[in-house]
Amino acid sequence: IEVVITRPIPYLPLTLSTLLALGLYASEKFWLKNFHARLPHHLGFRAEYLDLTESANLADARTLLLACAAAVPITPIHRVRGRAALDGGFYDSIPLPQERHGDPETLVLLTRHRADLPQMFTHQQRVYLQPIKKVAAINMDCTSGENVQLTYAQGHREALALVG
Repeated sequence: IEVVITRPIPYLPLTLSTLLALGLYASEKFWLKNFHARLPHHLGFRAEYLDLTESANLADARTLLLACAAAVPITPIHRVRGRAALDGGFYDSIPLPQERHGDPETLVLLTRHRADLPQMFTHQQRVYLQPIKKVAAINMDCTSGENVQLTYAQGHREALALVG
């Protein structure tokens, strides 16, 4: 299981780097509406892909999972391998596995519904599949069992309808 974290800009104070990451995330997602962010890379942010199964112990795995979903300022910044780590979505809100960045024949499963797009579409030679409608779970619903179950059930129904 591979997870992605965003490394802040080197040699920039962490607070400034974090504020910049938030601004870029909002710009890319809400105004530019890019599928894959471009600005963070050009300014020095880096994505780091880590294998969760290589964690030395449960505490390290927990830290890695918390770091890859650290939605600053709502959640704190975590340290992975001695360095600050931000939510992987700050680098790219739809991260592709590292070995697939250059592969146009990749199926990308989206977790959010965009009304302006069909359920399945092609972008940059990749096939994207999105939920038919908005899902019940939101970014911070990891503790809401009901919303997670509703979202899982929706995904299960939609997958069966797609292949059946």
